[in-house]
Amino acid sequence: MKKIIITLAMLSVFACGKEEDKSVNRLAYVDGNYYVYYDNEVVEITRGSYITKDKKIEDYFFNFFGAHVKDEKLLISDLSKYFPHSIQDVVISKNRPDTVVEVPTMDLDGKYIIDSIKLANILSGEDGKALLIVDNTSDIVEIKPSNQIDPEVSLEGKTVDVLNANGINGFAKKLGEAFKNNLDMNYNADNYGSRSDMSYVVNHKLNEDEFLKFVNSIGLKYIKIKEDPSLRPDADVVIITGNDKKVKYAVNIYSTTGVSELKDQLSEYTPKIYKAKESSTIVGVTIKYNPEDFVIAHKLLSLVPSARLEKDSSLENKIVITTNR
Repeated sequence: MKKIIITLAMLSVFACGKEEDKSVNRLAYVDGNYYVYYDNEVVEITRGSYITKDKKIEDYFFNFFGAHVKDEKLLISDLSKYFPHSIQDVVISKNRPDTVVEVPTMDLDGKYIIDSIKLANILSGEDGKALLIVDNTSDIVEIKPSNQIDPEVSLEGKTVDVLNANGINGFAKKLGEAFKNNLDMNYNADNYGSRSDMSYVVNHKLNEDEFLKFVNSIGLKYIKIKEDPSLRPDADVVIITGNDKKVKYAVNIYSTTGVSELKDQLSEYTPKIYKAKESSTIVGVTIKYNPEDFVIAHKLLSLVPSARLEKDSSLENKIVITTNR
């Protein structure tokens, strides 16, 4: 019994982590997140990223009365293949960095492998080009030209404040430049006070047509309405940019037959299809949404123009679609 107590006590001490030497290149484990401090950059290695062909970053750690690294030398060796100045230490920390760059990955047979070429560009300081192509389905969005969306509605001269919450250096400015070049908008770019995967929009002064044109021009799939009159009130509209790839949001289709052509039309939202219990009342296609998910609902509507929208405040972090198609 005494040996068990001593062992648990030692594990408790080690779980608190050794003192972090901030002068060296290191990997810091912070509450289930992984940050590489390398020269003057902080790179977040997201959960699920493969360091080798068969090992994800989380596979190097285990939890028993706190987080522990299984084999520090092996982890340092595997990481140093991507970081030429090498990693010297692995620490369990409570200090979350303010700003990070998300490690670029590529999808190989369903595995997110670190893209060493893009990472090398980031580490060498050539991050502009590299960050623009980190992941064209999630992190970086394109702003559609003004004449592609409601050409009669103009956003020229309107001001958008772009607040970056996804941790990618320079993202807010690049997005602001896209608004400027494609929609003739003025912009202010800054980092948001906290990290967020979900994106949010705060509309201060745009009318309905202007607002719809603004949100429909953005390639992000998941944007919620945020009511905050005190957030950058001088701007016409505020966009807080998250990371689509990390968002967990359900799009559920209830079909009279249990199958539906909508699955293909909405494939980018990976919807799930169920057989409706009361199919006799379902006519056409209805997209039911919580008012805060107004933008997401309209993006779905753009993919299924024949559908109608219906507010349902009982829905939380999901959209429900009923259909007889």
